[in-house]
Parts: sequence; C-alpha cells; structure tokens
Amino acid sequence: MSETATLPEKFQIGRVFGRTFAVAGRHLGLFLGLALLLYGLPILVGDLLTGASAVPGPSGQTQASGMEAAVGALVTFVILLVSGPLLQASLVRATIEDLHGRKPRFGQCLGAAFSLILPILAISFLVWLGTFVGLILLIVPGVILWLGWVAAVPVRVQEGLGVLASMKRSRALAKGSKWRIFWLFLILILALAVLQGLLGLLAYLTAAVAPGLLVSIVSALLQSVVTGVIVIASAATYVELRAIKEGGSAQELAEIFA
Repeated sequence: MSETATLPEKFQIGRVFGRTFAVAGRHLGLFLGLALLLYGLPILVGDLLTGASAVPGPSGQTQASGMEAAVGALVTFVILLVSGPLLQASLVRATIEDLHGRKPRFGQCLGAAFSLILPILAISFLVWLGTFVGLILLIVPGVILWLGWVAAVPVRVQEGLGVLASMKRSRALAKGSKWRIFWLFLILILALAVLQGLLGLLAYLTAAVAPGLLVSIVSALLQSVVTGVIVIASAATYVELRAIKEGGSAQELAEIFA
C-alpha cells in the first residue's frame, strides 16, 4: 500500500469476515491447538467429571447424579474462568501478529496471554458484569455496552493500556460503528450456531452407536471452534476500527492490510 492510499471510511463487515476466516485458515493448527487446549479440554474434563460415577437411568443408559453434574459444572466453570480469557488473549495476539504480516508462534501467543492474565481477567469480568446489568435493564443497554467493549481485550493486548483505559479506548474506537459491529457478530453467531446445531444433531443421531467419550470430544471440539472464531473476529474488528478511526502510519497500515 502506498503512502497516498485511501483509507476505508466505514466499518466493512465483509472485510472483517474475510480477515477472520483468513487468519483461522492460515494458522489452522495454531488456532485449533489454542482453542482445544484452553477451551475444549476444560469442557471435556467437566463432561468426564460429570459422568465419572454415572448411575443407571430409566432407559438403561447411564446418567450422572445431580451432585456429580453440579460438581462437573462447577469445575468446568472455574477452569474456564481462567482459561477462557487466556484463549482470548492468545488468539488476539495471534490474529494481530498475522494481520501485521508476522507469523504467530504457539509458545509466544500463550506466553503473552499468561503475562496478561490478571488485566484480561479484570476486563472480562467488568465487561460481563456491565453487560449483564445492562441486559437486565430491558436488554438493549447491555447489547450497546458489549458492542462498545468488544475491542477492550485487543486494546489491552496490543496497546498495553490499563483495564479501565482499555475499555474506554474500545468505546472510543467503536463509536459510530456499533450497528455494523452488531450485524457482524449477529450474522457470525447465527451462522456458527446453525453449523454447530447441524453437527450436534449428527452427533446426537450417532450417539446410540458412538462411545460417550467420542460424543464429548466432538462437542468440546465444536464449542472450541465456535469460541475461537468469535475471538478472532473481535481482534479483526479491532484492526478495522483502528484503520477507519486513526489510519496510523503508512507503514503500519501496509502491514495491517498486507
């Protein structure tokens, strides 16, 4: 890109879609590895704990008791409380590295995520809390708050700002583009939900002949992929917002749009 190249003036949903799946495709092994390690594995562990001491059900099959199900759900929640933000930070780092023309490395992305675990946890909690409170207030305020904070973690990972400063910076970047961001994630989530539903139906239909462990593995894999794609989309959204809001130097933009 030359120094006189015209910068995009509006948030382009198609461009963000393209970058999201291009990044996932170029680094499929890294993407799946991080998603499975930090999201799929905790879910699988929770499923195994839930059915570890299964008792016979009315149909002759086994099902976990209420206590075991509660323990499994609690363990999964606690693990995901930490591993979820780690996945977000590591995939954000990988996406931004890729979109800047560099090759992301598994160890570097994971190391960067661990070094940022406390601020990322704080941002994730505050975003969840603010969105939850907003959703109670007739839903719309929660959606608006979430759209404004969608780039908070990418801001923290890339720019190194504090927790509240990252959230404020995200809102500033998203200002004027929230409706387009809304449609981007609505389309993405619906498309992924349809795909997950179809594959889930296939797994359900084959559950009678497939081992329970295999079904749990497939379920964990699907949830990992869906979550990972959404995280990459948030990083691609951040790059798009930076470009249309600030442009940056010609060299930086050349790296981003290479």
